[in-house]
Amino acid sequence: MGWLTRLLGGSGRSPEQVEAELASALLGVEGVGPVDLAYRTDASGGGSLRGYVEVAGPEAFRAALGVVGRVLGTDGVRVAVYVVGRLPDGGEVTPSDLGFRPRPSGAELREAQ
Repeated sequence: MGWLTRLLGGSGRSPEQVEAELASALLGVEGVGPVDLAYRTDASGGGSLRGYVEVAGPEAFRAALGVVGRVLGTDGVRVAVYVVGRLPDGGEVTPSDLGFRPRPSGAELREAQ
């Protein structure tokens, strides 16, 4: 499917590659701790990113979402992001808490940076 995805404008990266790139990039963001993210694609080149990112606060989550948008790149146009930030006190911060739609696309996150 990689060649078809590239033909349709995608990067052709496997879900495992994207997950590894995300984990590596997020490790460098101040205030971001462990992540548990699962990236899935479908035959049309769309997909979803689901999971959580441990963050020190809302601003760290905003920075993490920006990284997600950059790593997804052009593939992000067709990817719905279902990611929450887990706070140290056990609470959560969601994309909608930061002014995004409840399930923003990766492209929306990239454009907001």
